[in-house]
Amino acid sequence: MAVAMPIPARPRLLIFLAAALLCSVAFWRLQQPSLCAVLATCSHSTVQSQQKLRSHLPSWSSYPTNTVTCRQSSLDSYGYICDSNEAWQLRKTTLKHQAATVVLTSAASQSCAAYFQINFEPSLSCSSEQRLGPAGDGGKWVCDPHRIPQLYANRSEACIIMSIGSNNDFGFEESMHAAFGSLCDIHTFDHTVENPNPPNYVTYHDVGIAQEDGVKVRSLPALMGLAMMNHSLGYVEVLKIDVEGHEFESLTQLLIEDDKLDWPRQVLIEIHNFDVEVGPWDDPYYKQARPTDNLREIHQLLAAFQYRGYAVFHKEANIQFSFRSSQYCAIEFSLLRLNLTLPPVPDLLTVSPVTYPSNLMATTSDRGWG
Repeated sequence: MAVAMPIPARPRLLIFLAAALLCSVAFWRLQQPSLCAVLATCSHSTVQSQQKLRSHLPSWSSYPTNTVTCRQSSLDSYGYICDSNEAWQLRKTTLKHQAATVVLTSAASQSCAAYFQINFEPSLSCSSEQRLGPAGDGGKWVCDPHRIPQLYANRSEACIIMSIGSNNDFGFEESMHAAFGSLCDIHTFDHTVENPNPPNYVTYHDVGIAQEDGVKVRSLPALMGLAMMNHSLGYVEVLKIDVEGHEFESLTQLLIEDDKLDWPRQVLIEIHNFDVEVGPWDDPYYKQARPTDNLREIHQLLAAFQYRGYAVFHKEANIQFSFRSSQYCAIEFSLLRLNLTLPPVPDLLTVSPVTYPSNLMATTSDRGWG
């Protein structure tokens, strides 16, 4: 009968240390997800784009995706936010309070600087929002961009990113591509550029946005249709819009009236107030601008976004190209659409020629507040 011989102490120690080292290496590799696995694609990835991606975003694998543990926040955010019920209830309490703190007194007596200082402050906090795009003018704040590849990891729908208004500057598109690679299709719309030079991963459309379809302009639903042309299923995850004052006529009425449109999840928009009398219209930068002589259109548009369920999660003054006078402003707003009835906005809108439904100024239901 064979007898097991005892292993001397020193070899026993060496075997133990070797086993511990192998276990440590194996555990480390499990904690380092493949970038291709995270993005669910490698067909257009390069070492350079992977390095850019890692510099833009944290490790997506470290975020919770179990919708069982965050069911209510997922329902209230169309599947985007994953918070525990306790944490989400606290955020909703803050959201409801902040969204109700529009304190406009008289638009006629306010400068745009004063208006933006006290109205439509962020009401929602995104746990990992990030500024994507170039430094200075052109960069945009995006709510929890790590969630986008998580949502599309096992789905056949197309992820769409739309950028309306480029001025032949594709810094935002470059950042989106660096972050998401070929996971999301990027479409840019601008009819004011004579010789556009977009990157090869951008689909460029020589059309702009308007309230209705016309010569070289289309409504937002029509532009979304162009972006979806090659897809049977898809969703506009991010809509960036910077159209020098044309945002009012293009969006306000649509936000109020169109209940059937599959509205984009995030809207990153620069809102402008260019006073007719003091605007420097000889400045080439503003030659395409559409001036407005008061704050009514701004208030209408922001109220319409809130009516449609969009909550402001970031607000940034474009200091470089505005505030040359107190009547000359441009403010970046980042909004996330929620499946909630947000508080009504103070009644400035009754003096507007735009027809609003009665429940714009008074909440008729408390969807999602429970």
